[in-house]
Amino acid sequence: MAEEPAVETVEDRLRYKDFDAAVVEDGDITFLVQGERYKLSGNLPARVVLMRMTDAFADTDLSEWCKALVGDDYYAQMLEDGITMEQMVDLTIWLMQEYKISGSVKTQEDSEEDPPQA
Repeated sequence: MAEEPAVETVEDRLRYKDFDAAVVEDGDITFLVQGERYKLSGNLPARVVLMRMTDAFADTDLSEWCKALVGDDYYAQMLEDGITMEQMVDLTIWLMQEYKISGSVKTQEDSEEDPPQA
């Protein structure tokens, strides 16, 4: 954890804000995939909101949703450990529910079965 900066003057104290102290922890989210236990913050990661706001991925892109929700390291580890597609879909939907995110996800196979849009 970063060391708190030294506050030298009254003006410095008036212009200082500890954003870590302002975060109310919503409790951890813990889950098990392929025998490995993972723990996420109960607070929605900013990257999920920012990616959605900037259209960095489509609402239905399962892999990007999952990676944004669990982070790059956990995502890579789950793939390495052999997460199944069914597990990934279920995990992503469950995490979206836990974080109260509306939307839906589809696998590549689902997208290929959809009729073309006119």
